[in-house]
Amino acid sequence: MYLHEKTDWWKFRYDNTLIMNTLANVRMRQGQLLGVMSQLGLNQQQTKY
Repeated sequence: MYLHEKTDWWKFRYDNTLIMNTLANVRMRQGQLLGVMSQLGLNQQQTKY
């Protein structure tokens, strides 16, 4: 079900702390992955699809 399909969609709430912690974790892992790729001789330009 999509958000707009709910009858009370306009009461949508989210946990900002949970979202920010999850996003921070993802960004840290992204940085670690980019660091490993850089050490292997790859750069971001080469890895785009």
